[in-house]
Amino acid sequence: MNRVVEDTAALADHQLGLHKVRLEKELEPNLPAILGDANQLEQVLMNLLINAQQALEGQSGGDKTTP
Repeated sequence: MNRVVEDTAALADHQLGLHKVRLEKELEPNLPAILGDANQLEQVLMNLLINAQQALEGQSGGDKTTP
């Protein structure tokens, strides 16, 4: 799973950077292997990252509080 996360983060880095979003990762080095389609997992993670980036649009550093 860590490889999928790393690969997806590398793909999303430029897109997120254009919107001044920085991705921080804390990965567990000893996760057990899982069965799944890596491409589909990457697509799900990419969608989550892009959705998060879009939710942060207009917020400086993502720390804007809701009134």
